[in-house]
Amino acid sequence: MPTDAPEEILLISLDDRGMLDEMYGRLFDKLLQHFRLKRARTAPGFLRYLDQKNPKAILVVDGGFASEAQPEFFIRVRNYLLNGGLVVIGLLFPSFTKPSDFDAMFRNSGISWKTGHYHREYFSRRSECYLPPSISHTKLPLTYNAKALQVSNIPVGERLYQSQNGQAAVAGKKIGEGYLMYMGDVNGEEEQTKIILECLQVGN
Repeated sequence: MPTDAPEEILLISLDDRGMLDEMYGRLFDKLLQHFRLKRARTAPGFLRYLDQKNPKAILVVDGGFASEAQPEFFIRVRNYLLNGGLVVIGLLFPSFTKPSDFDAMFRNSGISWKTGHYHREYFSRRSECYLPPSISHTKLPLTYNAKALQVSNIPVGERLYQSQNGQAAVAGKKIGEGYLMYMGDVNGEEEQTKIILECLQVGN
């Protein structure tokens, strides 16, 4: 008997530098065990995809989304979130996004987050940070050592992995029925893969 087609994850990659698959091959291999991965490499392709489909999650994987930002981008992604979607911003995004583009993207989305410190340190999981009911704090790593572009100007309840200075390497925010996550890790540490898989409910 035919089986249902796997759910899709949309990768938004508007600034492809040819290094994404090499750096994040392990993550993609894990995702491909459960999902079909689709890539939007142009703004029209991204908008066209959302006209036609409702993916399991959207991964913003490089800085192109911020540098090419158009008002319609934010409207479409926000509508997706309001209706229960999951958006993860990370992978190459923190490495190749200008601070001005970073701040403008979140500001134009109505979010207070701004560029913070950039260095390696230990980050601690905060159980006070909201997570969707399908995700358990206890399944996420207790600590996370990473070189990360942190988020500043962030409310306490949105700091999932916090540094000693009160900034966050991983941030999360409930938007409508959906969830927005930022991951500042620039090296693709094992914890990053684990957190993303848990958010997609395929962790092990």
